Amino acid sequence: MTDEIGKRDSFALEPELILDPVAKAEAEARNGLLQFDTGVEAVQTALERGSFKLRLSLILSLHREALRGISH
Repeated sequence: MTDEIGKRDSFALEPELILDPVAKAEAEARNGLLQFDTGVEAVQTALERGSFKLRLSLILSLHREALRGISH
C-alpha cells in the first residue's frame, strides 16, 4: 500500500492459531482470567511497596497473558 507521500506500508494478517470458535472463546476467557490475576498481583505489589508506577513491562505482561496461545 502506498500513501500520498510515496511511503510504503504493508499490513500482514496474523494466522489464526485456534480455528474452532468455541475453543478460541475458551482460550480468550482463560487468558482474561490469567490477565486479571497478573493485574491483581501488580496491585498487591504496589500496596506492599506503598507506591505504583505504570510501566511498559506491566502493560506488556498483561498483553502477553491476553494473547497466550491465541496469537504470536
